[in-house]
Amino acid sequence: MAAIRYTPLRIKWEPLAIEGETENVVRATDRLRRILRSWEDTPYMAGQGYKGVGADCVRATVAIMAEWIRWDTPKFTTLPPDAALHSRRGAIRALIDILRALPAHHRVRGRADVVYPGDVLITGHTNGGPGHAIIVGTEKNTLWQATQTGGFIKCGWALPPEFCRVYAVMRFRDLSGSF
Repeated sequence: MAAIRYTPLRIKWEPLAIEGETENVVRATDRLRRILRSWEDTPYMAGQGYKGVGADCVRATVAIMAEWIRWDTPKFTTLPPDAALHSRRGAIRALIDILRALPAHHRVRGRADVVYPGDVLITGHTNGGPGHAIIVGTEKNTLWQATQTGGFIKCGWALPPEFCRVYAVMRFRDLSGSF
């Protein structure tokens, strides 16, 4: 069996920080940590987003972000499970769907050099396009994602070869009132 080569992220992880909001930062970080752990080992299921039952990467990410900031999980159209791998147009449609589903997020302009817990990385196949969503974890250099082989898991600071290109980083504009 050939070894799988993961691509280390060339982005710096930093702890969540909101100027003048130390108490909210602690609450926000603790809340995200609990939510991520509660989703751990949820099986992978394309087109679903249910904790403990089954979820794909996009729907798990949207549901977790919604739970974290206490808003209703948005509904969005069904995407083909292989959108990022076979169709650039389908991958762009997937990214637009993610952006619409996460209205409290904004895209970090330019190349993101630093990410924080709760940031969402939109990654994808270099030859296909964006279509995979990964959450930056609360522990240093950790990522959380739904994978077909492992379900929703915590992993290290590297991306698998099939999703090694970071297309966008999404970040909340204001966390100060949510916790």
